[in-house]
Amino acid sequence: MISAFSLRWGGWVALPLLASAIPLLRDGRWSVAVAVAAVAVLAAVAAARLRDFDAPYAANLENLPRRRTRKPTISRRGKAIILAVLVVNVVAAAFSAPMILCSMLVLVGLSAGLTLARPLSSYVKNRRQIRHAIEVYAPVVALPYAGHVFFHIPMWTPYVKRSELPYVVIASNHARFKTMSATLGDPIMAPAKNTTWGQTFPTSVRVALYVHNAGRNDRFLARPGIQHVFVGHGESDKPGSASVSIDRYDVILSAGQANIDRFAAAGVNIEAEKFHIIGRPQSVDFSTVSRPISEASRPVVLYAPTWPHQEIDKNLSSVFLGESIVEALLERGHTVMFRRHPAGRFNDEGEAAIERINALIACDVAATGRSHLWGDQAMEMPLAAIFNASDAMITDVSGIAADYLATLKPLAMVAAQTAELDPLDTDSVTEKFRARHALGRAAYVIEPDLESLATTLRQMFGADPLQTARTEQHRYYLGGLTGAESATTFVDFLQTSVR
Repeated sequence: MISAFSLRWGGWVALPLLASAIPLLRDGRWSVAVAVAAVAVLAAVAAARLRDFDAPYAANLENLPRRRTRKPTISRRGKAIILAVLVVNVVAAAFSAPMILCSMLVLVGLSAGLTLARPLSSYVKNRRQIRHAIEVYAPVVALPYAGHVFFHIPMWTPYVKRSELPYVVIASNHARFKTMSATLGDPIMAPAKNTTWGQTFPTSVRVALYVHNAGRNDRFLARPGIQHVFVGHGESDKPGSASVSIDRYDVILSAGQANIDRFAAAGVNIEAEKFHIIGRPQSVDFSTVSRPISEASRPVVLYAPTWPHQEIDKNLSSVFLGESIVEALLERGHTVMFRRHPAGRFNDEGEAAIERINALIACDVAATGRSHLWGDQAMEMPLAAIFNASDAMITDVSGIAADYLATLKPLAMVAAQTAELDPLDTDSVTEKFRARHALGRAAYVIEPDLESLATTLRQMFGADPLQTARTEQHRYYLGGLTGAESATTFVDFLQTSVR
């Protein structure tokens, strides 16, 4: 179907030729006039179809043209020329112009239309070059993305690259494409417009990996002939990790049995055949603990809270307790690394709390000279590097907790909101928390009133009685696989899936 904009453009292009039929009609040359008019209409439709010929947005691919040529338009000057030609033809008809003049006006109309349509040639050539570059690259793996915080993509692309399979990131719209293509170095595409989703998946794609369970993924999932695989962006006990909407994917890659059990516990019935346990490839560069925490004279502690959700019932962040937690660590003489969550920047109260934590750490640096890490420097540091530089971590119910479990180092989790749940339950906050979050059985639980914070920290950095529990939960959450084993398992899955 030709768009209204292209039809309008084609009409403007063909109008000079169509106008030249007017004096022919006035002169009684009906057959010639109809022929000229028919040619003009056919030219308008053909030009409109060519203008609608398009290709996806694409970047970071070889053989792409230097720039994307804009669709042809009719300028005000062009419209003025067309109207002038129309007036001339009307005047010629009014004065019964001779055949020789009518013939000249036909040539003028044809020439004017061709001149106006000239940009169409470079436009079509440009789009063909883009399509050809995509066809030659022939990606077999796609990473569709309809989320807003695209840091999820680099969590998986290093391991996709290990498969040596050509891949492409597919942004859901042009706005995301512009941002992502300027930041990521991966091959990337996006639909030229919302009605051209079908063009966005190259015919060569065999597997689509979804790192985010966005509602708009439905548009990608409608694409037939592709194995749609949900990989997610973290092994987390958050409610969204067991959403019924995850059942819409063909395959669900799970780090361990914990992810599978999480769906059952939430009452979400998914066929067992959909799950594939692969561990966490992202832990491949994490170093494991080499000594008891008690042997570290001044343990380095990573505080990495999750982002504060705008909806209160979904907010699992401890960032509003962060000042007190960091202050307790500083009083104990610890070196603190504070790494905020990249998401949630729309929460003004959360941002204010983060600024207060940063200021607290900066003041301690000025007073003691200790080499804490915070702010932009902490965000720019690779996750593996910051994990390896730490001796222990404090976090919330978040995927980063399961990732840190791969290091087997002491881990504490803040039981945000747990006290408010089931108020008639006589169990302690810690018991409630561990009943809901199996990972909490391997973590020291910091209750939201912070009354037991000092005692919890003494246990964590002293006898460390949860050392064995961390090994058990590593098997449950991460399949008992090392990072290297997980990466190999993931690569094998990809290579097998595209055969």
